[in-house]
Amino acid sequence: SPAEADRGGAAGTRPARKGGAAGETLPALFEQQATRTPAAIAVRGDDEALTYAELDARANRLAWRLRQINQGPGTVVGVAHDGTVGAAVALLAVLKAGAAYLPLDPAEAVARRNEWLRDSGAGALLTPDGNGAEAAGGWIEMAWRDTPPGEAVNRAMTDADRTRIRRSDDLAGVIYREGPAGR
Repeated sequence: SPAEADRGGAAGTRPARKGGAAGETLPALFEQQATRTPAAIAVRGDDEALTYAELDARANRLAWRLRQINQGPGTVVGVAHDGTVGAAVALLAVLKAGAAYLPLDPAEAVARRNEWLRDSGAGALLTPDGNGAEAAGGWIEMAWRDTPPGEAVNRAMTDADRTRIRRSDDLAGVIYREGPAGR
């Protein structure tokens, strides 16, 4: 609906089309692709490329780290993206955890970025080198750098693992923009 488009879409879902059922989430579709073509390149950056299997595994590990700090459906996670492969991992992890993605430009003024984090109610901020500390605004800053594989964190997250089951009206993303109205 137009209202959902303004809010970033409902829970990362899309209408049915050939090869996918109505209401399938982006993470579910990605996992299906990773199963079909695990060795194919999924994302390439200036100095790194990840296959579907590698991207899926790294995103799963980060999604579990988000879950450990209670980020999931009904929450917002900021991602200070720099256009690297790591940013793709972070975006997919946020969606796998069931949270809404808030893209942030690391070059943006810290005060502006903090305003958007506060206004959105973000519970976490993923950055290339996050320190794991709680910021004054109440969110936890975490690094999206890869963590060592572990038995519990290397598998895909299911609704039973999330803080609550994802619903079709959960946000997939929050976008702030500047314009004539100021924001």
